[in-house]
Amino acid sequence: MMKASTKFLKDVWVVFLLPLMVIVIAILLFCYWVTSSIYLYGTGDLTLNDDTNLAEIDWDDTVRNIFYFHFFGIFWVVAFIIAFEQFVIASSVSFWYFNEKADKKVESPISRSIWRGFRYHIGSLALGSFLLALIWVIKTFTAYVS
Repeated sequence: MMKASTKFLKDVWVVFLLPLMVIVIAILLFCYWVTSSIYLYGTGDLTLNDDTNLAEIDWDDTVRNIFYFHFFGIFWVVAFIIAFEQFVIASSVSFWYFNEKADKKVESPISRSIWRGFRYHIGSLALGSFLLALIWVIKTFTAYVS
């Protein structure tokens, strides 16, 4: 088992770049999410409190529901990115392992796995990440309440 994994890492060294790409994508996504959250936060009606001389933002139900959807969306997209990364690694290992004994090596198993994920498995990855995001939101809500 250890020989096969070290041989895979030697043959397909590009797999080390996947976590770095995922981190860059996650940072860009987080920056986008924070920016859009700030804009969303400012869409309410601004009222001045005479007692404290501070302004308060009142949201209507539509803006509040959009914020809840936006909050759930970040969990779902992060779970999808993690699931897709795990799928690409697992698929590239399977491409490499089952063609290891063949005369011809597999050309670019990472890009083939990315294409395979988008072409054949995107629905399963989206459903699994949706369920995972739902559990994360429930955990976050219960941690906030207690």
